[in-house]
Amino acid sequence: MIQAPVSTVREWGLALAALLLTVLVAIVEEWQAVDIVWSMWVSSLVSGYAMILVAIGAGMRRDSAASPGQSAARPWPALLGGSLFLLAFFSVHFLMFHYVHAAITHGFFPLPGVADDGQPALPELVHVALGAYWPVVLASLVVRADGFRAATTGDTRKAMTLPYAYVVKNHIMIFIVAGLDAVGLRAYVLYALFAWYFFPFELLRRSRSPA
Repeated sequence: MIQAPVSTVREWGLALAALLLTVLVAIVEEWQAVDIVWSMWVSSLVSGYAMILVAIGAGMRRDSAASPGQSAARPWPALLGGSLFLLAFFSVHFLMFHYVHAAITHGFFPLPGVADDGQPALPELVHVALGAYWPVVLASLVVRADGFRAATTGDTRKAMTLPYAYVVKNHIMIFIVAGLDAVGLRAYVLYALFAWYFFPFELLRRSRSPA
């Protein structure tokens, strides 16, 4: 019988525990569709942006050391300039995606605690949503640990593409939840979708891939 590595078992344990606690919070607090879509939105923004920042920082640290094929490490001004460019580009690009999604979401489900006087600014949306749904954000950081691992181990492409995959998934879920809520579907169906959204599929794919 082949036993899974202890690290893999620990990762699955943490991810599933975070997932279970998040769904329990939603059930106990009797979250409605508005709570579910905004908790998914803010967790996608925070976890995805954090993943991008970690990838940029890890890349800068990696490039600052000379590799076996290099006579010297890249100079710090070039590293700093390149890292600042990536930071500016992905900050505008990634955050703008979420702001567009917020505009769509706010149209369907106005965020409680935000003044209903037009489209609110992104910082206000993040502040209100993070204050209300921070347990979901913490859980998403645990569930999506595979992306942070990719960022720190040099798989920059994966670390940069995963956050955008979450954006697409989040965008689709907005319409699914809005449609289900419009037809008056039971809350437990929304909770099941909530659990599916945060299920650690990256861990599942990694465990099935050949070593």
